[in-house]
Amino acid sequence: MILHTTRAMTVAWGLYGKLGFVRSEDLDFQQDTLPVFGFRLRLSDGMQRMQEAQAR
Repeated sequence: MILHTTRAMTVAWGLYGKLGFVRSEDLDFQQDTLPVFGFRLRLSDGMQRMQEAQAR
């Protein structure tokens, strides 16, 4: 699974990391003057982390 975000959402980047997403520079792009950053999650890793988070 991939997601794209901007610097305006850097606080959420921590949440993405806790869910198992990792920065993937190969997914980054520029939309006009706005840099857009990509994150990638292997679904098998993400499901395990989400289950662990729900158990807490």
